[in-house]
Amino acid sequence: MPCLISPESLICQLNPFSFPQKTINEYITMPFNKMNQWILAPFPFFESSKIKWIVSIVFGLFIFLFLLTFQPFGISEVYPNKLLYLAGFGLITTLILIISLVVLPLILPQFFENQKWNVVKQILLLLINTLVIAGINYEYSHRFLSAIHIQTPNY
Repeated sequence: MPCLISPESLICQLNPFSFPQKTINEYITMPFNKMNQWILAPFPFFESSKIKWIVSIVFGLFIFLFLLTFQPFGISEVYPNKLLYLAGFGLITTLILIISLVVLPLILPQFFENQKWNVVKQILLLLINTLVIAGINYEYSHRFLSAIHIQTPNY
């Protein structure tokens, strides 16, 4: 009940927490309603197979060129077969993206249906892609470097 001008309203005016009940509920639920609307909002999924292939290849090429140019994580210490080693990271990225963007939509067409695709599904797909690529790249790096007997600094 809102505070009205009356003798009792003096108590309402002195108490900063005496809001009408509806206002308190609105303050609590409003951010969740907006976040829920945003998360469930439609998000366009790649419809064209050609675009899916291009995105996958461009990301893999970008990873290869980035690593070749900046050589982070002790890559400059890898002397034999450096191009082959770096190409492996780009190839892994490309293959994982092809699997998630091209193959999985063929296997699970109901899940990847463009009309039902939303922000939360896109975020989950990106998160899963990132974790899978990172895990496989870690394993690849460990196996490749141990195969050629090179110790890199621990980071």
